[in-house]
Amino acid sequence: MAIPFGPNEVAINDVFFNFKGKVQSVPDNEPAPKFMIGDRSKDRQRRRSFISWSDLRGGILQHRVKDDAEAHRSWYSTAQAHEGHLVLPALATTTADVGGAGDDTANVLIEYSGGIYADFSGGIYTYDDNGDSWGSALHTLPEPASDAIVWRSGTTVYLVFATRNGYTYYDGTTWTDDTENMIYLTVWNDQLWGIDVTGRLRRSSTIGAWTDDAIAQVEDGKVTDLFVSGDASNNPIIYAATTRGLFAHDNANTKFVETELGMPQHPDNGMGSRRWLGRLYLPSGLGVYEYVADSSPAAVNLVGLDRDDGLPSDRRGKIVQLEGSSFRLFALVTNTIATAFTTSSITALDAFSSSQNRGRGSVFTRDLGVSVIFAWDRVGWQVAWESAASTEPITVAVVAGAYGKHRLWWGQNQRVFYMDLPVDVVNPTQLTTYEYASAFTHLTPWFTGGQTEVEKLALLLRAETTNPTTSETLAISYRINYSTDDGDFTTNAWTAISASGETELPFPVSGDAVGVSFRAIQFRIVAAQGSNNKNTPDLIALTLEWRQKIPLRWSNTVELVIADKSDRKTTAEDQWAALLTALGSSTLVKFQTGPESDQSFFGDLATAPGVKLSGLDRRGSIKVTHVEP
Repeated sequence: MAIPFGPNEVAINDVFFNFKGKVQSVPDNEPAPKFMIGDRSKDRQRRRSFISWSDLRGGILQHRVKDDAEAHRSWYSTAQAHEGHLVLPALATTTADVGGAGDDTANVLIEYSGGIYADFSGGIYTYDDNGDSWGSALHTLPEPASDAIVWRSGTTVYLVFATRNGYTYYDGTTWTDDTENMIYLTVWNDQLWGIDVTGRLRRSSTIGAWTDDAIAQVEDGKVTDLFVSGDASNNPIIYAATTRGLFAHDNANTKFVETELGMPQHPDNGMGSRRWLGRLYLPSGLGVYEYVADSSPAAVNLVGLDRDDGLPSDRRGKIVQLEGSSFRLFALVTNTIATAFTTSSITALDAFSSSQNRGRGSVFTRDLGVSVIFAWDRVGWQVAWESAASTEPITVAVVAGAYGKHRLWWGQNQRVFYMDLPVDVVNPTQLTTYEYASAFTHLTPWFTGGQTEVEKLALLLRAETTNPTTSETLAISYRINYSTDDGDFTTNAWTAISASGETELPFPVSGDAVGVSFRAIQFRIVAAQGSNNKNTPDLIALTLEWRQKIPLRWSNTVELVIADKSDRKTTAEDQWAALLTALGSSTLVKFQTGPESDQSFFGDLATAPGVKLSGLDRRGSIKVTHVEP
């Protein structure tokens, strides 16, 4: 039962005092003042703060940000972030289906004699770029290919396919099937090299004649790739990737030596490895090891898609291949639950980086999901292309100069696609012939303002754009407090932007602009294209204006009367003692102005400035202030 209070009574830690006059209660919910001297940043208003997403070249994989220092990142995006702003992704062209092959899954793509050759589950075809046709099968392999490479021996340039239990070669005229077991191929010292499922390495100086060489000290089926890269002196040597690490070929002693890389055991170690711009990159699940053999000691850096906050759960999977272009390293990722029935992966030709002309293939079961091609420029990862949902996995890719065009080619969902690539660094918005895909979706990180526990108020969103039209639009929406419901984006969507300039988007999306309270907020930008694939809307900057919502705190000032209180059975000495204890308390002091719960406050107690307690007679008065923290 609540203890009744008299009309001029307050209690401090349950000790009652009379008071003079009135209790002066003052609310305090103002944030601390900003230091404004010489401040020229966006965050220059006293009662508003700002965060601006205006340079997004830092890439994806950032789930949360707290301030401008991290505003160059995104959570996930299918947009291009050239010059830091967002435009539509590059157009991907779907080639004709093979037709008549039964299973049109591309296991190998490789450039040979100026054209693109493909193994569609054992059938070898070449693409007619002018007629958009794969024509008829040139040859049928004994088994689907697990690897392919181009090798020059004297005046003859061979196209060679490994088929696990044999290999097939083509001299430009005749196809020949042979029975020497091969799963991966490479070229070194002008010789053709191959390795089988047991880890046995073989070499050939003349096509059809093989000599046994080293054997990798691993169990059968544990070799995941064979390729050439630099050693500690940056001289090219053969490497074998395995599920338990990377092995270097010691040619003088005809053996494999384990490297310093020391990769932990992983079933996907090294699948689709790639030497790119002087360094070796080895995938492992969604991770990528950057191996620098010619440093002392050898250096290893982790640069994969499993860094920072990783990928959204519906885009997680594994890397099946890395492939390099002039300025970007591509990673092919599938999140299907696919089981390969050949222990193969993919590494292919890059005509612009002096790599070997080779192609690798994977044969998967019919599991469905989303496949993504990610691109890394040594600054951050971006999405270069994303498949439709519930489609068959991506299997192979190659960067090639076939048909006189620099392109990325890949196989997915029983079709082959290609994308034109620039041969130098370009800003696509400055190229009138650049062709764009039809849409992108961009998710910002969750913004917390650096304090997840503090309520904030979103006041205004400013979107600076160029080139939106009634056909090329930008639709912006938001959700709050870590909601995973995409329906919130639909509910909280402003009218799509269809004109250039700065557009002000108040909170909420309809009604009075009273703001929206949030602890964390995330924005989604969806771009759409009209009928002209050379047009794109361009989001230059997105700026949020917000303020902190400091919880309401009270400051109570009162002049206490120190005197004997017969009704409470306390003396003046008792009250002084209780007051001194409260003033020196290291914990919060309870201050009550009445019996109700909303009349109780917990905070710090202080006397008025200049008051000193002294003397033997404790009767009198003293002004105190109680402040909630």
